[in-house]
Amino acid sequence: MRWIHRRVLRRVVLIGVLAFGLLFGSIVSASAQAPVGIITTASVLNVRSGPGVGFGSLARINRGAVVTLIGRNADATWAQIQLVSGAQGWINASYMTPSVPVGDLPVTFGTTVANGVVSASFLNVRSGPSAGFGVVSTLGGGEAVTLIARTEDSTWVQARLTNGVEGWVNSSWIIANIRVWTLPVAGTTSGVPTAPPPASASPTGIITAYRLNVRGGPGMNNGVVTQVAQGQSVSLLGRTAYSDWLLIQAPNGATGWINSNYVLSGTAFGTLPVRF
Repeated sequence: MRWIHRRVLRRVVLIGVLAFGLLFGSIVSASAQAPVGIITTASVLNVRSGPGVGFGSLARINRGAVVTLIGRNADATWAQIQLVSGAQGWINASYMTPSVPVGDLPVTFGTTVANGVVSASFLNVRSGPSAGFGVVSTLGGGEAVTLIARTEDSTWVQARLTNGVEGWVNSSWIIANIRVWTLPVAGTTSGVPTAPPPASASPTGIITAYRLNVRGGPGMNNGVVTQVAQGQSVSLLGRTAYSDWLLIQAPNGATGWINSNYVLSGTAFGTLPVRF
């Protein structure tokens, strides 16, 4: 009787070993056919429609998630993946531990697309690389753009908006997925207009406060006419005798007074006409 039990036990163990071997072999085989990556250095990671932060987010995955690796961009900084659901997208390769070097994956996106995200709450897009050029569009915080070129000093970048409009933005308000100085140089090298603005045009200034009240007179006791946001450009129309308050025209056409401490301009405030 004991002999029968031992024989059955050996048979069960043998079956278990064979089953484990088959399972392990299938896992190894699957891994060899489809490399994977494990999200290790981000608690939550965006899966994007392309290799860059300028592309929209398709999904979000958590630390510990396992994804199938499909390909990469040219410099292997982004990996194309497939989720368990079958959806495909792109993740920043620095946030995962891959089963194979990312550089060994096939290139499925020919070149690195330079993208950027607006860090200011409001940003003007201009026709040239300077605050002296006209505004062709505006961007809100978090909006994405494709980066095309830069000025020689990299202070302004040429960008393409999602609606196809192209223009120039101040690079200090853009979070880019590449080093701005690697973009090709276009526009003027000094970041100023190739021709001065018309004589009738008012000098401009950039708002540095997050949100600034435009008042009906030069002082805190005057009522609020409108508000301007950080990064917005305003026309400078005049000043008080001590240049502590400026008369401006806001982007919405409203005129009023703002505290000069919150305005950055290439124009000396003392050269503006005294309006109060």
